[in-house]
Amino acid sequence: MADIVLSHNTTIIPQETGYWCGPASTQVALDVRGIGSTETDLAKQLGTTRNGTSHIGLIMDLLNRNVDADYVTRQIPGNDATPAQRELLWSDIQASILGGYAVVVNVVVPPSNYPIGTRGEKPAYGGGTVYHYFTVVGFNAETREVFVADSGFRPYEYWMSVDQLASCIAGKGYTATPNVAPVADADAAVWDAVLVQFMGPVS
Repeated sequence: MADIVLSHNTTIIPQETGYWCGPASTQVALDVRGIGSTETDLAKQLGTTRNGTSHIGLIMDLLNRNVDADYVTRQIPGNDATPAQRELLWSDIQASILGGYAVVVNVVVPPSNYPIGTRGEKPAYGGGTVYHYFTVVGFNAETREVFVADSGFRPYEYWMSVDQLASCIAGKGYTATPNVAPVADADAAVWDAVLVQFMGPVS
């Protein structure tokens, strides 16, 4: 299977302040559904302060108020993900993306586990342990890679392994739409947008 990446506006990915990663990640998730928003408005709705956005459940609630899907929150407690938690994350990502919805993740990454680009990208993480949100907008089923829109660190988009992603989420959580129907059945317009992005116009 080839790369599957949801159509999204790459110009809105970078966050506008050092603590608006939650609003920025939410903005991308809404943009995937064709919903325009601003980081300023989303920060107000999420109650984001200079300390950031309190927890992933706030983003889940906001998304559910704005999109026609049932976002759920999953927690990965502890210092690392179990094999079962990794596979559940992988399943949730695939179901969400195939349904036309992005996944927003909350991560805690020490320098020893900064995201590693699997296709030569070098995400510019630094400054010690990073508490962060970013958005998953694609995947490759054969390579077990996910495509990330990362508001905080250049190059702002990169591929990483789902196993490393699970380890980055450990101690926090993510919000996904695991029960949504595939877009081929539920929303042909979104599916066409995905195909056009990677294959050109379809008749």
